[in-house]
Amino acid sequence: MADRLERWLEQNERAIVISLLVLFAAVSVLRAATLRFWFDELITVYLSRASLGELWSAMLDGTEQQAFLASLIFRPFASTTLWPEVVARIPSIAGYVAMLGGIYAFARYRWSATVSLIAMLAPCLTRSVDYAQEARSYALAMGLCAWALVCWQRSASEPRRRPWLLGLWFTLSAAILCHYFAVLMLVPLVIAELFRRKVDLPLWSALACSVLPLASMWNVIAAVRQATVHHWSHPAWAQWHQFYSELPHVYTYVLLALIAWRIPYARRARAMTPVWEVAAIVMLAAVPLVGLAVGVLVTHVYTWRFVEFAVVGLALLIAGVVERGTRSAWDRVLIAVIVIGGGVVAPLGVVSWRAALGNRPARFAPILPELAPKPIVVADALAFLELQHYAPAELRPRVVYLADLPTALAVTGTDSADLSLVGLSKRGVPLEVVSPDQIKFNQAWLLGSPDSTAAQSLRSRGFQLRSTANVGVLDATRTFSQIH
Repeated sequence: MADRLERWLEQNERAIVISLLVLFAAVSVLRAATLRFWFDELITVYLSRASLGELWSAMLDGTEQQAFLASLIFRPFASTTLWPEVVARIPSIAGYVAMLGGIYAFARYRWSATVSLIAMLAPCLTRSVDYAQEARSYALAMGLCAWALVCWQRSASEPRRRPWLLGLWFTLSAAILCHYFAVLMLVPLVIAELFRRKVDLPLWSALACSVLPLASMWNVIAAVRQATVHHWSHPAWAQWHQFYSELPHVYTYVLLALIAWRIPYARRARAMTPVWEVAAIVMLAAVPLVGLAVGVLVTHVYTWRFVEFAVVGLALLIAGVVERGTRSAWDRVLIAVIVIGGGVVAPLGVVSWRAALGNRPARFAPILPELAPKPIVVADALAFLELQHYAPAELRPRVVYLADLPTALAVTGTDSADLSLVGLSKRGVPLEVVSPDQIKFNQAWLLGSPDSTAAQSLRSRGFQLRSTANVGVLDATRTFSQIH
């Protein structure tokens, strides 16, 4: 019976793969429609409506830290006002679907259709699926890196490989220009080439040429490094496990437990995967460690989502274990059914950090109509931008953010969000972002903690803060004598 199922999968694999990818895209669209934009996405949205010159200047002063090619790709989608939460995320949904297809193409070249389906849908059981519904560059980089791996595999194995070499150069170059940390995709490919023990000049040339487009962006990269001196994500060696501990959720652990239960490792002889491909898979799964080292020693900025494309290596590693170690066809079919079911259900069922971020404005929504018509100072930069975007039109002019960079550095150790808000307001985005010296009001509501940067800034300008009946809302007042 299981053998028949495997044969049926192989006979109908194209229709099954396309159907699953279309189904995942449809689920992603439904999920995107329920998620509000959060801070980073709103930067994409607002700057997509600015001129190209303003976008370029925003990258130079640190307002926008997303790579230029990604901003260009999102531009026609994020600038729309028709179903914005869905349309703006179409490039990310497409990038993630492309990654799934690339994983399948790589796995199917060596392994069975059943195992390739497991590899394809394994990323859907991790938190990487959140980036399929985020209007930022991470899913684009994932899709391009997956197909760079496919192009490298074919370039190293196919006799007629010129299209694959061109594809390798194009996908790697595009990935790097979408996210600068995608340059680390070269690490597993270079190491894998060393395992081939031959000097393949055309392939090495394709790898080398893929880095050349970075030269055109060097001034932007230098400007971003300067602007991120006080970035929120300064790395430390103690974060070595962060990618591997943050990426999984309960579905991932269920899959790993099932595999551990059903597989007596390496008891079944199967066709060998070339050692250089194994090296590429293992090193791709280990890229987060390389990324952390680069962050600590070179860029001084790093967070685990910068190397989210490493999920491609993890998915192939899991599938490789299934391919080499499963006891019978029933084991493979059972694991495939679990992965296919979870891969479709998990994106809908997971309460992700993205959903929590999008709900920040909703926390204050019931309070706002009760507040007297005074300025509303929002202490948190991320909540301010989201509240400004989603608040009723009549309330938006009253929503204010105090950009006090020295105090922000003293209190939080970072000023990157403040710099982004100041940069957006300078480019015509209708935001009430003022410095403490520009305060013209003497009464206001403060949404936030009494220990926040905004609270300290108000106190330094003579305001007295009093608690109110609403949790998280403070009444800020200063008298004429306090002004002088």
